[in-house]
Amino acid sequence: MRVWMTVGKRTPVSAVLVAPDGERFIFPYRGELPAHLPENWPREVEEADVVLADTRWPEGTRAVFARARSAGKPCVLDLDSDKEEALGLARLATHVIASEEAEKTLGGLEALGALFPEAFVAVTRGRRGVAWAEGSLPALPVEAKDTTGAGDVFHGAFAWALAEGWDEVGALRLANAVAGLYVAQARVPSWEEVKPWIAK
Repeated sequence: MRVWMTVGKRTPVSAVLVAPDGERFIFPYRGELPAHLPENWPREVEEADVVLADTRWPEGTRAVFARARSAGKPCVLDLDSDKEEALGLARLATHVIASEEAEKTLGGLEALGALFPEAFVAVTRGRRGVAWAEGSLPALPVEAKDTTGAGDVFHGAFAWALAEGWDEVGALRLANAVAGLYVAQARVPSWEEVKPWIAK
């Protein structure tokens, strides 16, 4: 997995308050976005099996998705906004995994599917699990210790599963289990911890 950073720029940082029930409140400083993609980025995209991005750096995501799509690579977008710029990125994605907040502001799962008819669309719903056009999975029956980063863990696990050749529903099942265990343990679970949940 490669994460692109820019040397000499202010680092993004967040203050996170965690409530007794595991819910969190995040106060982010976004830092400074790079002016350009790294010099060797086309080769890195071509060597990747899957590209995963969010909406924070639209120019970078747009360029990388366009290159990946032309090479036949899956492009997974973490959609957490209803802004037109974010929706434009989602139209370039092959897989759109939206947050519950984005689902609400954009009119629901069916409306999301209509907005991005060429993509596989799913929605993460926190304690209510994950849903897509043909079905849903409940969240793991665990007590939340810390939900900070659960969405990032979910998206990462989903993208990894696609890279390993899993189908979308299998990838959602894995991501749901990984994120649920992460919330319960406040750490990324091991493969041995995840296996019993995806076998159910």
